Amino acid sequence: MINQILIVQVILDHYHEKLDHLFDYMVPRQFQSHITAGMRVLVPFGKSNRMLEAFVMETAEIQETTHPLKEIHQILDEQPVLSAEQLQMVRWMTKAYFCRSIEAIRCFVPSHRAGQKKKTMVQLAGSPSDGLTQAQGLTGAPVQQRILCCLADSPKMPLKKLMDTAGAGRSSVMALAKKGYVIIQEESDRRDPLATLQRIDYPEPTLSQEQALVIEDIHRHWKHKPSQEVLLHGITGSGKTEVYMQLIKETLSNNRDSIMLVPEISLTPQMVQRFRGRFGDQVAVLHSHLSEGERLDEWHRIRSGEARIIIGPRSAIFAPCRDLGMIIIDEEHESTYKSEQSPRYHAHEIALLRSRLEKAQLVLGSATPSVEVYHRALHHEMKLVQLKERATGGFLPEVTIVDLRDEVRHGNCTLFSKPLVDSLRDCLGQGHQAILLLNRRAFATYVNCLHCGHVIQCEHCDITMKWHKKEKVLKCHYCGTQHATPEHCPECERPLAYQGAGTQRAEETLKSLFPENTIMRMDQDATRLKGSHQAILEQFATKSVDILIGTQMIAKGLDFPNVTLVGILLADTSLNLPDFRASERTFQLITQVAGRAGRGAAAGKVVLQTYQPEHYAVDLAAHQDYERFYHLEIQLRSQFHYPPFTRLMQVTFTGPDERQVGETAVKIARGMAYMLEEHHYSSIKDIVLEPGPALVNKVENRYRYTLLLKTAGVSFSFLKKMVKYLLVDKKEQQIPAEMTVVIDPDPRFIQ
Repeated sequence: MINQILIVQVILDHYHEKLDHLFDYMVPRQFQSHITAGMRVLVPFGKSNRMLEAFVMETAEIQETTHPLKEIHQILDEQPVLSAEQLQMVRWMTKAYFCRSIEAIRCFVPSHRAGQKKKTMVQLAGSPSDGLTQAQGLTGAPVQQRILCCLADSPKMPLKKLMDTAGAGRSSVMALAKKGYVIIQEESDRRDPLATLQRIDYPEPTLSQEQALVIEDIHRHWKHKPSQEVLLHGITGSGKTEVYMQLIKETLSNNRDSIMLVPEISLTPQMVQRFRGRFGDQVAVLHSHLSEGERLDEWHRIRSGEARIIIGPRSAIFAPCRDLGMIIIDEEHESTYKSEQSPRYHAHEIALLRSRLEKAQLVLGSATPSVEVYHRALHHEMKLVQLKERATGGFLPEVTIVDLRDEVRHGNCTLFSKPLVDSLRDCLGQGHQAILLLNRRAFATYVNCLHCGHVIQCEHCDITMKWHKKEKVLKCHYCGTQHATPEHCPECERPLAYQGAGTQRAEETLKSLFPENTIMRMDQDATRLKGSHQAILEQFATKSVDILIGTQMIAKGLDFPNVTLVGILLADTSLNLPDFRASERTFQLITQVAGRAGRGAAAGKVVLQTYQPEHYAVDLAAHQDYERFYHLEIQLRSQFHYPPFTRLMQVTFTGPDERQVGETAVKIARGMAYMLEEHHYSSIKDIVLEPGPALVNKVENRYRYTLLLKTAGVSFSFLKKMVKYLLVDKKEQQIPAEMTVVIDPDPRFIQ
């Protein structure tokens, strides 16, 4: 009989491109009975046999090896950290997003470097009455008496707290342990990211008739088509969150887990607070602002089943649920659900894959659904349900459009029009609060010379430096470079002008206009510190702040009943970008931030300032007319062959030599055109668009060129094969070593 050799195929926890493949290792006899795919192991690697962490992707039995194999050194976990479904998703992601296997794996498994935090606990060996009796017998040891009396009141305490409370040293506690009066032991100490979040009750309200009908309609649909997605299209303030909670409540009653995605970390505290007020400690949170230890502890809570509801932005879609029953994506239209780092996944795409693999139900919610998703809903690829009324019975806010060109003609060149200032005075005079949106950071968006025209740019990036007045520095928002502001123009030595307006300038102007009121800013600069989102929103919720001004992070999902005024300082910031989604994103941003007003008993008002009041995205957003906007936008998409009528893939070439980068992009484009010709495809110019410099051509001294591919008469699978052949399989021959290539498929979701 031939002895079988058990081997494992592993992916090393290493990001080097040349190590991105499976390595074979033999399994020693002592590990053979319990090793399985999905486990973490330590393996010797290289000539020095350096110990590296690795993930077991497959196990196999073979009769013999063609060359000597090293043995795995250690199994790091009792149970697999990756389930069979997660391993399947890892393989899918590496193909779909052209990423390394370890990059996909690390989406599911956090770093274990932080380890498990421990705390020393002290407890009485007997009952509280025994402790008091023992204390009475220690007449010559008053410190030990105090320790026993403290433990009689609280039989188990952390060592540090006990020493502080009893005014004792460690030696006194140890003496009691030697006598057998107390027990000292180490326990796990959870790092709780929600420890500072105020606990409030959030009881179930009486559902509106419309909410009840929508929930009933969803359940009726799932009885016939349990695997089909549901799009909940509800106007702002229509009570979508309560619908989510009711669906999650039923999922919990079936002993299954739920994932609730929100588009911004800034929305997480308010959403978590509500869910904890309803569901208690079953709620966990996952997001990028957690420390390594906090993320690891939350991951363990979810894996163990202690936490059944997971809330967070896009990365929470990878939560290690034991039995996933529900995925909800709130504000599904938001671009933040698309990762800008490898793997370049879209949370909706991953959610759809997980829902199919794990037989979970998927709900998308938005007041302004993405054009692609709404198109699918209208074509019956998903169930469409609608909430057309506000849950409180109120109305959508009244919108006043202010043409900023008229303000300039009347001599007002500031950010604040007369109608907005008057509305702010009226709002604050009634004891209400206001939210103001300006989707630009810093104080001035560029610094230039009015005499010679010189504009100060980042020396490393093809972008203007932004002036941060408080820090008195110029900053590049791409590479982070900063330096002191020059006193004079470096070209002609004349004074410089600080042009354009960001949130810092708006905040300063507001404070001069309303010196008696409290004003707070919420943008990337103001929320760098951990917990800052939560702190700002808590102050606003308690009405300690009268006006909250910020970027798009304040535009969605927030619910403050005392906010009756929303001001949109400049509605045009994203309107003229060279992006086919520019109009859609402008419409969505205006509609979403307008929806923050009038969610309580008092009526809401919106003042929308713009230089393009006639643009259809601005006009229809002011009227909250999503249906008309969609029909105008879908016609343009069809005419110019953009999603949902085609799929896109963007390839970005980056390198230190601009000429080399441009020539390489052109060479690859020609190679793709040749391959299409070989396969007898027509309209090649509509499939492979001419490459050119990126919108920001230089970042950190590296030049960027983009190549856009469209499925105009060609299948997406063929595009992927063509890209893989030229840019993955033949990369060393096609791309110079000093250059990098990023392949970014625009999501259309799994068919």
